[in-house]
Amino acid sequence: MPAPRHGSHRGQPGQRDQRGQRGHRSRSGRRGHAPTPRRAYPLRAADALASSATEIAVPLIVLHATGSAAWSGLSFCVEWVLRLAVIPHAGALVDRLGPGTVYRAAGAVRTVAGVALLAVLIAHPAAWWCAAGFGIVSGLSFESTFIAAESVGAQLGAREPERVPRIQAVQTAIDEAARMAGPLLASVLLLAGSAVAVAAITGASALVTLLAWPLGGRPTSASAVGAEGAVAAVAELPTETGVLAGLATVRRRPDLRRVAAVYSASNLLYGVVIVAAPPLLLKRYDCPPTAVGVLWACGFCLSLVGVALARRGLERYEPDRVGAGAFAVLSLAGFAAGTARSLPVFFVSAALVLGTLGAVQVHLRTIRARAVPAQNYGGVTAAVVLTGLLPNPVSGLLVAAAPAGRLPALVLLAAIAATTVNAAALRGLGRAVRDHPPVRDHPPVPLPSFVPSQEQP
Repeated sequence: MPAPRHGSHRGQPGQRDQRGQRGHRSRSGRRGHAPTPRRAYPLRAADALASSATEIAVPLIVLHATGSAAWSGLSFCVEWVLRLAVIPHAGALVDRLGPGTVYRAAGAVRTVAGVALLAVLIAHPAAWWCAAGFGIVSGLSFESTFIAAESVGAQLGAREPERVPRIQAVQTAIDEAARMAGPLLASVLLLAGSAVAVAAITGASALVTLLAWPLGGRPTSASAVGAEGAVAAVAELPTETGVLAGLATVRRRPDLRRVAAVYSASNLLYGVVIVAAPPLLLKRYDCPPTAVGVLWACGFCLSLVGVALARRGLERYEPDRVGAGAFAVLSLAGFAAGTARSLPVFFVSAALVLGTLGAVQVHLRTIRARAVPAQNYGGVTAAVVLTGLLPNPVSGLLVAAAPAGRLPALVLLAAIAATTVNAAALRGLGRAVRDHPPVRDHPPVPLPSFVPSQEQP
């Protein structure tokens, strides 16, 4: 009897497809492997490092070339506007093509763009507008790979639902380490020239392509899950996908609404600090360029500590208590940065803002991983990420519009806004998570590994 076709129900119950032990074929027909921590974590680290380095390197290149905080903030704003514009399509692409295909395509595009920019900078070192164009091209692909990374994390969590907090903590530690190490690396390399920083970013993008090469698309055979009924689960998932459906889900779910609100408010404060800190250090406090790198390094160390403390706290206490502690530190640090009158106070408080966001991310991602329904996981995740990252271009625009002498007041206003929204949203977040479990439109069935299991809390 011929072997059942891909996606067919004619396979015998309990019979394992031997192809699934070695890999599977994506929709393009390419054989790939299901993600494992050994493959997923280095891939996520390389991509996050390239993303964070680009995010800061481009505004710093513009700042060093023009000496204007307005142009620097504007370049940050434009880069993030286009990053956000691609998120609705990124969720649909990951749902349809799988994270492996998205990773490989995005890494290849960034590598080609980086090589082109490198050639331009070698011939014309002052061509900062080309660096801004590279930031735009890179930003369009980075958000696609972020959604792909979240999908890979969902696959890992589906195999071991009881380890979801640990998986989220590891992923957040990777992201936070890259978020701090990327700006540190970019600021140090920029001391040797813009071309050196761009070459390092291009190398990281090429590494992403190589690391993603063995990664397959969406697992579709029952062997990928090792359980009966996996193909039936795929067949019964709703066909309505995409960010619009994801936004509708977020509007219906109080827990997801609150996660998106807290994510947005925290990112507003973080974005204002990360864009305003370099001109404040260089112009207001007359610091050398290396001070920016030292600030990122301090924030990096504090972020790793915050991630570790948040993970331990989530394993022992309710998410409400962990979130309250993390957001209290974030708000107080924001107030201190906005009212600082001396360099030491501003430096320490800004480093605390950058570092505390690690604990905030662990808290929010753990809740999000448990709250996002299995149906249209990529679309719902894209919707939450989209709403959470909207303040990033807003922060760049605010820094570009504010006079140089008013940047501390802008930081203070961002801290007030973040504190107000977080206090209102956190008060009901824990209750919403407990009272509104993930909604299913069909009876529970064993889910394939690319869909996060909702059976475990």
